[in-house]
Amino acid sequence: MNIELTKEQYETLLTTSGIGSAILGILGDALAGDEADYKKQGQEADALEKHLLGHAVAFGVDVQTEEFEGETVFTDEEYTSRIQSVLNAFEDFVMHDTLPKELAWRDFRSEHNREEIRKMAKKNHGYFGVELYPYEKRYWDEFERAGFDRLVIDGAMPVLLEDEDEE
Repeated sequence: MNIELTKEQYETLLTTSGIGSAILGILGDALAGDEADYKKQGQEADALEKHLLGHAVAFGVDVQTEEFEGETVFTDEEYTSRIQSVLNAFEDFVMHDTLPKELAWRDFRSEHNREEIRKMAKKNHGYFGVELYPYEKRYWDEFERAGFDRLVIDGAMPVLLEDEDEE
């Protein structure tokens, strides 16, 4: 079977393949033994990415590649601009989306007992969006204002930065 792609579609396919390969590779390393076999999926995605990269010249795509152990791969610079930049943006989004939710749930559970939470769940069919919103908003606003600069973990040891003087 042949699939015809425009140059732009091929470029998009290269990028999405690289992103998928990177994510599955990370999961394969981090979640070894998990019920989903991310290691195998990562290897298959990596093989597909290398196969696609091998056709860059035929598509007339100006993508920076190099040969590594007999296979065509992105150069470090190309990987950083094409793949890593997307992964970094996604990780940043997930952090700023997930952390306020988790902190909101923590605060919500500390202010409401199990019976109150059970009644709310029954009343709202398991939906807590309205009740959690003020808790989440407090963290969204804080992180928007100060990033994580004022986030403190109780009991954590302060770390001196190299350019700070010890007092």
